[in-house]
Amino acid sequence: MGAALVIFIAYFMLEGRNYWITVSIAIPYFVLLFITRLRLIRKSALTSLLYFFLALIAFGIQSAWSIKGFSEEENAESQFRFATSYLIDRDVMAEYLLNESRKRISADAFIQSRLTSPFLSRSAVRQKVKQVYLSSYFDRYDFHIHLFTPLKEPLDELSVDHWAEWNQQIDNPQYTTNYEGIYFIRSASVETGKRYVVIIPVSRSTQLAGYVVLDLTLKRTIPQSVYPELLADSRFAEYFENRDKSFAFISEGRILSNFGNFNYERDFNLAFLQDQKLFSDGLRVDGFIHTAVEDDAGRIAVVTSRSYPFFFVLTNFSFFFVLCVSLLAFILFAYGIRSWLAGNKLNYATRIQLYIYLAFALPLVVVAITTLNRVSRSAAFQLTEEYLAKARVLGENLLPELTAYGQNPEENRTELDDRVGAASRFANVDVSVFDKHGMMIGSSQPAIAEGLIASVLMNRIAWERVFNRGDVAFVLNDKIGSLNFNTAFFALRSSETATVLGVISLPFFESAQSLDATQITVLANILTIFTLIFLVFSILSFYVVESLTFPLRFITRTLRNTTLTGNKPLEWKSNDEIGLMVSEYNKMVENLEQSKIELARSQKESAWREIARQVAHEIKNPLTPMKLTLQQMQLWLAKDSLEKDRVRQSVSTLLGQVDILNEIASSFSAFARMPAPIMERLDLVALLTKTVNLYSTYQGGNVLLKNDTPVAVVQGDPQLLDRIFSNLILNGLQAGSENPVVTVEIKTDENKVTVLVQDNGLGIPADLQEKIFAPYFTTKKSGSGLGLAIARQGIELSGGRIWFNSQPGQTIFYVELPLL
Repeated sequence: MGAALVIFIAYFMLEGRNYWITVSIAIPYFVLLFITRLRLIRKSALTSLLYFFLALIAFGIQSAWSIKGFSEEENAESQFRFATSYLIDRDVMAEYLLNESRKRISADAFIQSRLTSPFLSRSAVRQKVKQVYLSSYFDRYDFHIHLFTPLKEPLDELSVDHWAEWNQQIDNPQYTTNYEGIYFIRSASVETGKRYVVIIPVSRSTQLAGYVVLDLTLKRTIPQSVYPELLADSRFAEYFENRDKSFAFISEGRILSNFGNFNYERDFNLAFLQDQKLFSDGLRVDGFIHTAVEDDAGRIAVVTSRSYPFFFVLTNFSFFFVLCVSLLAFILFAYGIRSWLAGNKLNYATRIQLYIYLAFALPLVVVAITTLNRVSRSAAFQLTEEYLAKARVLGENLLPELTAYGQNPEENRTELDDRVGAASRFANVDVSVFDKHGMMIGSSQPAIAEGLIASVLMNRIAWERVFNRGDVAFVLNDKIGSLNFNTAFFALRSSETATVLGVISLPFFESAQSLDATQITVLANILTIFTLIFLVFSILSFYVVESLTFPLRFITRTLRNTTLTGNKPLEWKSNDEIGLMVSEYNKMVENLEQSKIELARSQKESAWREIARQVAHEIKNPLTPMKLTLQQMQLWLAKDSLEKDRVRQSVSTLLGQVDILNEIASSFSAFARMPAPIMERLDLVALLTKTVNLYSTYQGGNVLLKNDTPVAVVQGDPQLLDRIFSNLILNGLQAGSENPVVTVEIKTDENKVTVLVQDNGLGIPADLQEKIFAPYFTTKKSGSGLGLAIARQGIELSGGRIWFNSQPGQTIFYVELPLL
């Protein structure tokens, strides 16, 4: 594992890649696996589930932190591009909008008439240019509007003659832009900042009516703008992606101007400018990412945005974790269905865990869906009410101008436009005014209608609701292209006649985005809460399942070890269901103990009867020749023919039979008085090796040992086990084969060792196999018949068992002992 980690680190460092997040997550993950020894275990569903959960947590953390790293890296790159494209160089967005305004101002009939008539006020021209043609994007600029005659003479005192300066700039190629009549003024002066001059010739028919000159200078403190993305060219999408960022212009150690929510004067340390990371990768300080770009003149544009929020990291972790848990649940569900169809059943602990998760997850999912639905409805309702309230307030403010416009449209149109523009800026909304015929007569964003983005006619459904159904205030869903948004309508009624004079509409283009953002926020909170509760609940549920199943495992383990001897009653201090089960078990142990005593008595009596029968049978064998010999001697005495040789032969016969009786009595006495074994830990492999080696010089056959196990520690009496295995080997050698071969093989399992003693003899006849372990039973011409009886008794006293399998040409005795 360590070598693989070193190779992986060396690989990504040589390739110039950054996978430290993966390494920092993988190291504690594998260390935790090593410490807890968690692994996939087929027989333990809980352990496997813990293993999967730990893997999912590691995967979720890695994914969340990787997304954080990638997002901050992408954000920093976006800030560099933004600073290079829109800040340190020309304001291409402003140039585009100025060119659009220049075309419309040049063709505006109202401006043409005001410039040519000596009797009309020129202030209306400034008002219209300011309110109609300079959108809210230009709130970041200080601008002056100069009006001139065709001979370039000022038309009023507010117009300042800078033609000498402007002509020099017009003739200088470095000030020109991609648009005619728009000039970007580069200045070495620190105080000048970014400046545009726009010269607009206004013609009426084919004659020059005059000039409108716009002089724009970037403000020191730049306000937020509400310019709608709907009006922007797709080339400027990057600007709107970065409009939530703050930026500042710095030169010669001074902040020239700034924009956004970040306080550069207070929170930006100018010493950061000495750090090259600010200009290459960006600086991350106090939850903000700062990037900077410097132009040829030494001006520095600093762009600032917030670092990736920790809440988003938590949300991403929750998303990946829930996604993987859902996938795992689906896989387990499919596996469960397959197992159920195959007839398999879940164990008790897994069923408890499943029921706990179902009892937790299903209500939480229902609550989450209900909460998301209710919050979405509440947010939509609040947004609708907010815009309806704004529509009412703006409608009441615009009512006097609309009334005057209805009386004299030509004279009061400018006042209506000014009032609409002022109301829009004050309320920070877009406003459109329609007359009672549904025609647009005023708008804070006339470019929408002029650019044919939206119709100059009022929404048909809204018009019918106002003029046919009499509705006063309502909200309708509208659509321009693929943009869905809501529009609030408010009917303006005459205060005298109560007739409808017109309708104002407030389109809130970002309503769908606002609702989506609300839903995403709510869903993120639900996911985060769900994940945290799920993790805590999972940990608690594991302990609950362990505590619930511990009595069952404890009782199962006790029942597994229950035998006829040495059973102890269980102790359970509670009177619950487990207590009842323990009570019944203790009663069973008592009954089993009593049954054991009765069974032992019965077996002892039966054994003694069998032994008495076997002893009687064995005793009868020598008694018969003894009786015949005595009868013969009695006959000889009666005939007075008892000779010394005959007496000597008869006495010899009687003494032989007495010896047989003595041997039978001694064997029976030895079996009855067999001492209790002295139990100790011993290596069965070493013991068998020693026993087999004793027969290495045996002339009556070969004894082989097969073993792949180095050590097999068991509990037993070494002398007794040695005598038992020696007796089994000797029986195999005497099993009737012409070339006897006995093979002793040792096999180990998880918790037991089995010794196989195999011979190549004639086999044990089927009718004698049931008697093979009976005392005094033997198939050999000599022997007491107690060897196998002693073997079985000794093996059982060691906690094992002995059995055999016999067929013609082969007999195998199996001795099984528990491993320690």
